[in-house]
Amino acid sequence: MSPIEHFNFVSKLYSGSISDKEIVNVSGFLDKLQPGDAVMADKGFNIQHYLALHETVLIAPPIIRKNVSARASTATRRVATSRVHIVLS
Repeated sequence: MSPIEHFNFVSKLYSGSISDKEIVNVSGFLDKLQPGDAVMADKGFNIQHYLALHETVLIAPPIIRKNVSARASTATRRVATSRVHIVLS
């Protein structure tokens, strides 16, 4: 979804044991990106290397270990606040 509440991309269905990362790679989604675009995802969705090839960036909360820094906490809150505006009905 985008901030203006429309779908940007809908892939065909994939079944079986294909991973989310592989779907991003083979679905044609990456071909729709333009330099300077940003993709928002959950933490742990490591597709930065695919996005870098298209000169785009990944916006995701940092993976937090035991000792949370103030910077990581702030980054997590900012991403979560932005993501909360996407509502599926």
